[in-house]
Amino acid sequence: MFEMIIEVGKEPEWVIGYFRQFRKWQENDAPKPLPKDIDSYITLFSKHIGIEYNVESIISSDGTRIESLRFTWEKEQDRTFFILKF
Repeated sequence: MFEMIIEVGKEPEWVIGYFRQFRKWQENDAPKPLPKDIDSYITLFSKHIGIEYNVESIISSDGTRIESLRFTWEKEQDRTFFILKF
């Protein structure tokens, strides 16, 4: 598994591009409600773009804010394609 942890406030351009495209897709194209066999919009977007990934928020120790984001991919090739795409 391949992962990258990105500090909030110091996101590279590909992270900003990812969230921009994800938000646009979710607002305009994503089915509402989610299909019964899909557990999250992240999973559905992963299928939509054809790259398997996951992104999780890492919360601060006091629980008041998102400190960083953890992106994970099963294969190095998926990570590379994901970064190049956004």
